[in-house]
Amino acid sequence: MRSRRGGERLAVVRFSGYANAQSIAAAEKRLRDWIAARGLAATGEVEYAYYDSPMIPGPLRRNEILIPV
Repeated sequence: MRSRRGGERLAVVRFSGYANAQSIAAAEKRLRDWIAARGLAATGEVEYAYYDSPMIPGPLRRNEILIPV
C-alpha cells in the first residue's frame, strides 16, 4: 500500500547502524542543531524512518530522522 502526503518542507538526516536510543538521540540532536544554525524552526513532530529488515547488518542499514520546518 502506498500513501501520499501533501507537500511539506522537511529537514532530514540519514544515519546508518542499528537505531537504538543513543544513535537516534545523537542524530536528532545533530539535525536540530543544523536547523537552528540556519535560523529555521521546527513546525511539527519529529518522525523516524527505518528502511531495512532486522536481518540487514548494522553498517548497511539506512535510517532517517525527519522534522518539518
